[in-house]
Amino acid sequence: MESITHRLLTKGFGRPSGLLGCLGGRLMAHGNAATERHAVALAAPAEQDVVLVIGPDPGVGLEAAAQRSASVIGIDPQTSCAPWPAAAAHP
Repeated sequence: MESITHRLLTKGFGRPSGLLGCLGGRLMAHGNAATERHAVALAAPAEQDVVLVIGPDPGVGLEAAAQRSASVIGIDPQTSCAPWPAAAAHP
């Protein structure tokens, strides 16, 4: 039997869904923002490159890639937080 703590953590972070998933996504975006920006800097996309970001929700890395490249594509199966703008995740 699953504990309530495990279920809440799964909904917030493991397999995000609903309000807890959106809140978990915002927490992860805040905590991972510097890492995502650093990963884009290491990849060093040029303006003519097409960048594919898989699982970009909430869009911190996607936004960082868009600042360096003319074409950025983001694919994310998680859509429950789609209405929340990426800018809301930035400190």
